[in-house]
Amino acid sequence: MAGTSGPPGRSECAGASEPGPNRDEWQALEEFAQNRGLIFEAELLDDTLLPRKGGNEHETYTDGAMPGWRLKVTAPRLALFSGRQRFPGVTPLSYFESWHLANLVFGDAVEFLGMIATEEGYRLMIHQPEVEAVDPDNPHPTKPEINAWLRTMGFEYDEGAWVREADGVVLTDEHEGNFILTDTGVYPIDLHLRRLKGARGEVIRWEHYLARFDG
Repeated sequence: MAGTSGPPGRSECAGASEPGPNRDEWQALEEFAQNRGLIFEAELLDDTLLPRKGGNEHETYTDGAMPGWRLKVTAPRLALFSGRQRFPGVTPLSYFESWHLANLVFGDAVEFLGMIATEEGYRLMIHQPEVEAVDPDNPHPTKPEINAWLRTMGFEYDEGAWVREADGVVLTDEHEGNFILTDTGVYPIDLHLRRLKGARGEVIRWEHYLARFDG
């Protein structure tokens, strides 16, 4: 993607300068990205990346210059591709908090790559390590396998969400399509994470639970 950035004028992107909810967050993110040359033109997706199967929250791509990584791109302004309303809503801050928690809790390595300017608003782009399924024709674990894995990671189901009381991490969107069954076990790829209001202390890192799997 080298050389593809070129910060557009505000008139080219219905984004951070528009009135609306979370305006301050979008403005702060736009400034952060612009100062680092991380605002890209929409043609990036057509000219340099290979589309892969995506979902309702991200389109996914691979880039020959970045082997081993899956690029994920949101819809404009973090909308759903289905057009349905998000509930609860997602802001730039909550979106990045969720991925940061995934890095800590599950040992993921998601990184922010930039913002893509469109007439409908900014699209956010991240990348995530590719995860190979042990059986490509049947890549996802079963619900019982997912539930058992989550409990091993310290979570318990409580009123519509999985909660880890030890550090106040809350997890949702745990359907089968958001996990891959690898040769080393269950691996999450796109969950929603947050912390309970009032949660204190550090998040328990994924290494803490490795011994449970060895047993």
